[in-house]
Amino acid sequence: MTSLKRSKKPRQPALDSAAKGATTAIERDLLLNILNSMGDGIYIINQQYDFEYVNPALEAQFGVVNGRKCYQYLNDREEVCPWCNNADVFGEGKSVRWEWHSEKTGKTYDLLDTPLTNPDGSVSKLEVFRDITERKETEKQLRDSEEQYRDLYEEAPNAYFSVGTDGRIERANLRAVELLGYSLDEMIGMPVFNLYADTPNGRAKAERVFQRFLAGEDIQSEEMEMKRADGSNVWINLSVRPIRDEKGRVVVSRSEIVDITEHKKLDELKDEFIGLVSHELRTPLTVISGCLSTVLTEWERLPSGEAQQLLRDAVLETESLSHLVENLLELSRFQAQQLALYAEQIDAEILVIETLNKIKRQAPLQKFSTAIPDKLPLIHADPLRIERILYNLLENASKYSPPGSQIKVSAKAEPECLVIGVNDQGKGLTPGEQAKLFSPFQRLEDNLDRARGAGLGLMVCKRLVEAHGGEIWVESKKGKGSTFFFTLPYRKSTQDQSSLRGLKGGERR
Repeated sequence: MTSLKRSKKPRQPALDSAAKGATTAIERDLLLNILNSMGDGIYIINQQYDFEYVNPALEAQFGVVNGRKCYQYLNDREEVCPWCNNADVFGEGKSVRWEWHSEKTGKTYDLLDTPLTNPDGSVSKLEVFRDITERKETEKQLRDSEEQYRDLYEEAPNAYFSVGTDGRIERANLRAVELLGYSLDEMIGMPVFNLYADTPNGRAKAERVFQRFLAGEDIQSEEMEMKRADGSNVWINLSVRPIRDEKGRVVVSRSEIVDITEHKKLDELKDEFIGLVSHELRTPLTVISGCLSTVLTEWERLPSGEAQQLLRDAVLETESLSHLVENLLELSRFQAQQLALYAEQIDAEILVIETLNKIKRQAPLQKFSTAIPDKLPLIHADPLRIERILYNLLENASKYSPPGSQIKVSAKAEPECLVIGVNDQGKGLTPGEQAKLFSPFQRLEDNLDRARGAGLGLMVCKRLVEAHGGEIWVESKKGKGSTFFFTLPYRKSTQDQSSLRGLKGGERR
């Protein structure tokens, strides 16, 4: 059916029931005008699901009724909808409110079903359709946004927590829980100062930062010490943003903490390394200067044998200084991406013998031997860098082995590469010590008083071996010595061996 217009007489009895006290035609027409002008869709049906009234707003969305029943018109069905609420409206006279998504229009509606008692005692149903599609979409976007924020907050790589003006933690994310070792239940409600270490950069500093937060100050990059649940300390970088209410009052903080413990340790190692290198440079220079000065000033009075020994000592210390400087240069080239290789076909046995002859001058008390088979395949490598690797390994072996012990260099031909090993009879290494060996600035605590060195040699070896496309590792047992192995490919790889895996530049030493 079509909508009732002002000029048409309303159908009875439902509309009369809806009009209730509208006793005149003018009042009924006024009611019709109101219903017809409403933006919400409205209809009235009887208990047989026949329409008694449809307003223009509903027809604009669902089309003309054309004598169809409610379920045919709204849902294109030929039978009553199973989810229909008419039983409550018709049978019990209750108003029902619910949400409904129409597949016909693709929109979502807020529906209000209200019973109308007609003059003859029958009941009709008035239903109001309010289009809430846009509102539902906005709500969904808001929920999605909140969920996304919650996910980002919970899964963020940095730790976040919020502190109220009473100094207690109100919220914390997963990373904060993991970093500090407390459960979420333990953290929520905890006084935030309990999380800071009892150090100058801990609780005392945290109390000063908290006062700045209460004053509404944005706080960036404060290095502080926090205390984990297990009692250990962790260095963090703290940033605090005060959150205000609608009246501009500070109510809570949004705090971010970044774990910088490893950075602090690395800074300490670097400081120690700089001091160590300075000492290692100064020691040979002192010996060289002393020897040469004595020879120059006391030449005429010195026995010839003593003068020659002083000059030999100066030469040995010069070589030691030269190797230290070369290691430093190799690392600086690597850091600056300027480490270049100059590869050629070389005989590994010849290179081993030449290096052994050089190291023997530095370690005259040690015994050196080789276990190298005849006719080894040639390798494609930079001879000066391979000599540097061998020298560093042999120097370490001589430093950390008892005087007069055996140090052996071996070589073995594998299908794709040559494996070279340097074996010593030192104290050996635990698995934990082995894990540290090739890291920057590492020297084993047990050996600090036994041997000079800046802890550079093995790191340089690792960089140079990997630059050739090889690997380096150690096999050792505590008390039974160690063997350092490294591999070198026979032939030039498909990658240009003139540079270190894409690192450009560099000059021939």
